[in-house]
Amino acid sequence: MNPDVIYYRSLDCIELDITYKCNLTCKNCNRSCDTFNSKEEMSIEQIKKFIDESIEKNKKWRRIRILGGEPTLHDNFLKIFNIILSYKKEYNKNLKIEVSSNNHSEFSKMILKNDVIKNNSQINISKKTEFEINKFVNIYISPIDIEYFEKDNFTSGCVISQNCGIGLNLYGYYPCPVAGNIDRFLGLDKGRKVLPLDDDNMIDLYKIFCKHCGYYKYNRPEKNKENKPILYQEKFSKTWQKIFENFFENKPNLTKIYTIK
Repeated sequence: MNPDVIYYRSLDCIELDITYKCNLTCKNCNRSCDTFNSKEEMSIEQIKKFIDESIEKNKKWRRIRILGGEPTLHDNFLKIFNIILSYKKEYNKNLKIEVSSNNHSEFSKMILKNDVIKNNSQINISKKTEFEINKFVNIYISPIDIEYFEKDNFTSGCVISQNCGIGLNLYGYYPCPVAGNIDRFLGLDKGRKVLPLDDDNMIDLYKIFCKHCGYYKYNRPEKNKENKPILYQEKFSKTWQKIFENFFENKPNLTKIYTIK
């Protein structure tokens, strides 16, 4: 990997973290469902506003991926899917809709067998075995706690923002969905509150969140001399220990996107 490469955020792919509820507690979950299994979820109104703004700005998404948390646990999962499907049929016929589920409950299996879901989306099921449940890169190792990254300005990003797409959760748009999760704990409220234009590279958010993300470490092997990405137990660097300590003492209050006043 070229150390001079900048992984610019995707302009045509987005991941919607519609809920942080989950029925699993996978170690080192990159949405932190293992350490903080939250009932937070996006509202129908927030999804509608996202679609409305996409239409208004003539945004032709190549792929919208619906996930969480476990997306099928969202109280209005089918309604959300149909909102996105209507956008596809009426404004963006080339859109690829994906649903990422752990498929580990009878309820989820039932939802995913729905003909509307099966016939209009690609269903990604990545947690079929106990081994896969625990197979996560550890995001809780902050690069700023590692000497190899002490002079890094964290503006280069990693493949997550480029390949997976930007992230949208109930608090805003982020260069990647993992950054959106990290902000839940930092409480910086840095998510964009409107859909970023294509000339917004979001590098300012790289600087803020990449220094706290283990994926940055993992995706920079030229600087990572201890490249052991997959861990099957919890491990937190000193910065993350402090982040969680502060979080559980005083949970931050972030501004919800598209809030009706």
